[in-house]
Amino acid sequence: MKFRCWCVCAIIFANFVTAGFANTSTVDMLREMFTQPESDWKRVMNDNRHILDESFFGKVHQRIQWAVENEKLNDAMRFAVVGDYASEIAEHPHQFRLELAQRFLESRNAVMTEQVVDHILLHNPTPVEKMKAEAVKARLLEMQ
Repeated sequence: MKFRCWCVCAIIFANFVTAGFANTSTVDMLREMFTQPESDWKRVMNDNRHILDESFFGKVHQRIQWAVENEKLNDAMRFAVVGDYASEIAEHPHQFRLELAQRFLESRNAVMTEQVVDHILLHNPTPVEKMKAEAVKARLLEMQ
């Protein structure tokens, strides 16, 4: 009976440690990434691809939301880039930068819209991303 109780406690403890490690490894990955030039971010993410799950993408989305709502626009842009690079590595269909560009366009922030769209176009977009980014840029030019 004591052995069975010990095994159950060990399993519960292992779950806590694993759950804590997942959060810590995400923070560690981001910390490492943000000390590197952007050209190395994909390599860092690829080394940590095991943490690029739906929970990760949900947190990226929340961080972008928070940054926009609190007028931390450069932070929103940085996390949109993180989200898109992670989406590419994990093969998830997210388009954080395009969504952010459209949000900036709707709020009539021409400078940030143009920065996000230019970033997309400069970093090897897929044909669909390129087409959508060019459509946002055309709408921006119509507004001006």
